Amino acid sequence: MFRINPSDKFKRSYKELLKRHYKGEKAKKVFQDFIAQILRNLSSNPFLPDSFAEKLPGSLSKPEKWEFRKYYFDMPNLRGAARQGRLMYLVDRTQSVIELAWIYTHSEFTKRPPDQNLKQLLAELMESQQQEENLSESNDNDGDDEEESTSSNDR
Repeated sequence: MFRINPSDKFKRSYKELLKRHYKGEKAKKVFQDFIAQILRNLSSNPFLPDSFAEKLPGSLSKPEKWEFRKYYFDMPNLRGAARQGRLMYLVDRTQSVIELAWIYTHSEFTKRPPDQNLKQLLAELMESQQQEENLSESNDNDGDDEEESTSSNDR
């Protein structure tokens, strides 16, 4: 199972979609349940059939462990370009983590959000995840030292 981390941008774009396209409580619930199911599916398999590797924006480089993907889906109860939903995310196979970047419709962006915005967002997400990994490794090493010192004191 992959752990899913929604970025602040993902949370904002999710709320914007909900507000813009789903007015009644029933419609909102349908959308929320639909997206929740997509996220459950992604946590089991981030390489779903309707998801594709996406080119990184500009000159952004990424560590080998990251893959940038876009998932295509039909938004419930919408028509036209607004029906064509997109979810952009990063996958870190080594840590089993998915960083949700942005959710939008084809009516908002015909291709994808501007590269400048994406570049900054993805760089922040990768950096944040790296810091989390470093902190986790640091905490793991601290625990090892404590065990060793406890063991040597018991001798």
